[in-house]
Amino acid sequence: MGVLQEFYNANELAELNLKCLPRSNRRIFEKAKREKWKSQKRQRRGGGFEYALTSLPVEVQDEIRQRFAVSVVASKPKKSPVKLKNEDVSRLFINGLTAVY
Repeated sequence: MGVLQEFYNANELAELNLKCLPRSNRRIFEKAKREKWKSQKRQRRGGGFEYALTSLPVEVQDEIRQRFAVSVVASKPKKSPVKLKNEDVSRLFINGLTAVY
C-alpha cells in the first residue's frame, strides 16, 4: 500500500483483502449501500462509485491506516544516507556554538 487515499472504490477495497470487509466488490457495494457510506461518482475510467475513507466503518478505517503506517515504516531507509566523520561533527558543533554567541 503506497498511498493513503481519500476515496476508494469497491474493487480497491476488495483488493486490500481487509479482515472486516467482504471479499467481493459486489458484497462491498451492497454493504456500502446498506450502511449509507458517503460516496461520489468515480471520475476515472469505468465509472461507478468511490467511498470516502472517513465514511467507512471505523474498523475499516483503522485497518487501512494501520496497513499504510506499516508500509511507510517498512519503506523507510535503514541507514542514514549521509555519513559524517567525527571531525565533521565536532566542526558543526563548534560552528553552531559560535553562531549562538
